[in-house]
Amino acid sequence: MEGLPATLSIEELIGMSNHESGFAVSVAMTTYNGEQFVREQLESIIKQTHQPLELVLCDDGSTDRTCEIAFSYLDRARFPIRVYRGSVNQGSTKTFERAIKLCKGDVIALADQDDVWRPHKLQEISKVFLNNHGCVGAFSDAFLVDGEGAYLGKSLWESVGLSGRIRRRLENGGLPAFRTLLKRNCVTGTTFAFRSRFRDSFLPIPESWVHDAWIALHLSLVGGICPLPDKLVAYRQHPSNQIGVRKRMLRDRIANRVALHGAKVQMEDMEKLWARRGAGSQVRPEYLREIQAKIAHLETRLGAVDHLYPLLRELFHGRYTRYSNGMPSFLKDLHQRTKRDSARLTG
Repeated sequence: MEGLPATLSIEELIGMSNHESGFAVSVAMTTYNGEQFVREQLESIIKQTHQPLELVLCDDGSTDRTCEIAFSYLDRARFPIRVYRGSVNQGSTKTFERAIKLCKGDVIALADQDDVWRPHKLQEISKVFLNNHGCVGAFSDAFLVDGEGAYLGKSLWESVGLSGRIRRRLENGGLPAFRTLLKRNCVTGTTFAFRSRFRDSFLPIPESWVHDAWIALHLSLVGGICPLPDKLVAYRQHPSNQIGVRKRMLRDRIANRVALHGAKVQMEDMEKLWARRGAGSQVRPEYLREIQAKIAHLETRLGAVDHLYPLLRELFHGRYTRYSNGMPSFLKDLHQRTKRDSARLTG
């Protein structure tokens, strides 16, 4: 950034206001019937050591006291809080899309209603973007806590198996990062922030996608997504989580036709959107080929052919490893085909 030194000490960063540094962070937050937890999250945001430029809160048609609680904070923060009350429930993806569009800052940090940010979260996020101009997105590790806020003894990255090799691929960006995220999203929205000038590259977000997976995948086309090993969020796990670690892991483990079909729809939606954008987009042919190859892989896994040759071909050419969960996915498909053969023979 012009006028700033190449690196900044944490003390220098803390001493700067958003306007002094020329660097402003917007918080994009969505809510839906979150009265049980939203107050604690709002408290954690207004107590940040690096104050945001604004908090843009879009509600998704709550029927409880969520919005009233949010309105009660309008005069408590040292920055503007803008609350947009939705009349109908659109789902988290479209609600986050709306919040992102309304943000004015240089960087947009995503916030869920039921987590708690550590006081230096935005401070650390800001430091990454100020010191690394090739970084277009950043995400951190998190503590896993239960509905009462008690630590569950494990971190987010430990739960999803985010290895150092995967983190290096994401940080470097490009095709390796894109392939990593195409196989499995490992960037959790509540820990995620990105440079706002790239939002046109991923908007609109198809309803078939979860917002964080879609955004991270598209940002990998234009730069690095930098991991912060610090645990900057208390990531709450409770029965009403829309995603959550347990639900993410369960979704990843279940290799049934519904899950496979949903993944195929996601890939097809991306392919169609890229086609509509045409040659003017940043998507290069090799990225489009990856999407098309994953669609073909999923079609093979969904295929009604009874013999095993198509599955063995996918395994031999490494596509189970590249686009699915490797041997476990192959064995699940094999088991399903075997059950189908047995049912046909005994029917």
